[in-house]
Amino acid sequence: MEILLKDKKLVVKIDGVEQEYKITNIPIRNQREWIFPVLNDICKDSTFVRNKFKKCYVNYVKTRDESELYKNFLELKWSLYEYYTTKQYFKKVQEIEIIQKSRKKQIFFSTEEMVEVLIGSFYLKFYALFYATELRPSRVMHNKIFSNLLQNLSKHKILAKIYKLIQVKVFASSTSNKAFWAYLRFVTGDSPETVCIETYVNILENVLPVLSKDLNPITYIVVYARNVVEYIFVSAYNDCFFYSSMFYYDLTESQQKQPQQLLPTTVVKHLVEKTITPLVNQRFILDIEVSKNIVEPNPLTDIIAIPFFAKLTGTRVGLYRSLNLHYLHTISLYVSIALSYMEYKQLSKLLTCGIIREKKTTKPRISTKNIKEMLTCMDPALAKVAYEQKLFHKLTEPLRNCTFIDLKTGEPVVMNENTLIEEITMFLKTFYAGKFAYTFDKLQENGLNCFCL
Repeated sequence: MEILLKDKKLVVKIDGVEQEYKITNIPIRNQREWIFPVLNDICKDSTFVRNKFKKCYVNYVKTRDESELYKNFLELKWSLYEYYTTKQYFKKVQEIEIIQKSRKKQIFFSTEEMVEVLIGSFYLKFYALFYATELRPSRVMHNKIFSNLLQNLSKHKILAKIYKLIQVKVFASSTSNKAFWAYLRFVTGDSPETVCIETYVNILENVLPVLSKDLNPITYIVVYARNVVEYIFVSAYNDCFFYSSMFYYDLTESQQKQPQQLLPTTVVKHLVEKTITPLVNQRFILDIEVSKNIVEPNPLTDIIAIPFFAKLTGTRVGLYRSLNLHYLHTISLYVSIALSYMEYKQLSKLLTCGIIREKKTTKPRISTKNIKEMLTCMDPALAKVAYEQKLFHKLTEPLRNCTFIDLKTGEPVVMNENTLIEEITMFLKTFYAGKFAYTFDKLQENGLNCFCL
């Protein structure tokens, strides 16, 4: 029995026969490399585990008998227990924590509790084959199997500690940002309590299975909980687009009801392929070989191109985090063409470039005067959060140590940092003040053809 990943699909291979499954659980799909290769390695290493797993899978595929699935999974669970006990599977984490404990007192979770979390993660990796695909059993049976796999975490009150940890992160934010939470409750109906519950459920189903057996799981969970709060801070506002440091998790995708919104990333890709690419090719030649020279996204793509394009197309900026570099470069070229018809000569030029990182003694910084001017263009509630979170400083931070290069020649592009910051400032003020409305209307009327500007 082999568990393989092919073209974003899960492939189960038994006796030379392959069966493909679509990963329907979006967070698991985004982190699939951390789960399914582990299953394959363990099945290769242990005949006992492989036979139990094969029996569990084959029986359920043939009969769809959920009671039999539960019974077989209990047998698989005990075979996994024997495996990690015999192999001392979590020895590395235990050794690391023993060393760290000698330096400072362990906080919140003991080493034994962390290993219990990893054991729960180990079980869930195998169950992910079922609950993350169309093999998912009914809600009642899913809850029954899930509860059994995390039985020890509940018994030793570790789940309660995880929930308490989430509360610490969320309520620390709610205390220091009362204006934000009041606005969030008005806009989405969310409160610190509902955020805690949603984050807790997502951690159990979508974070635990991706944990590494060699790393401290609590650190991962702490960072996840903190970044979920940060993500909620920015996603509550349609005009707020700073997301480059956020852990990617689309909280809205499962709540969307309209058919065209069920797969928003697919819709964006289709738009880029069918509409934007031909328009870009009228001025630039989109060459895949040139795109291969892009090592990381141009920071101006995050700061300028994505918010402009997302506002133009009525999409959420969070969707663009899952696009590869070629799509992002295509969008940057499109926005570059649009801005070339306005006053953004430096931005238009640099959006076509790649970047390399070189240490510099200075970094671009938006002045206090410009920040105050931009804040006056924003919604008051958003302006308060933007100011407290130092949003504009964060936006220009990726420009530090950044040298723009011509993708074809690899040569540095001559630029003036002061002019660049002036144009970024002018763009943001125009963007927040809603002064691109005429431009967007013009583009939409002409099928996004930026040559109409």
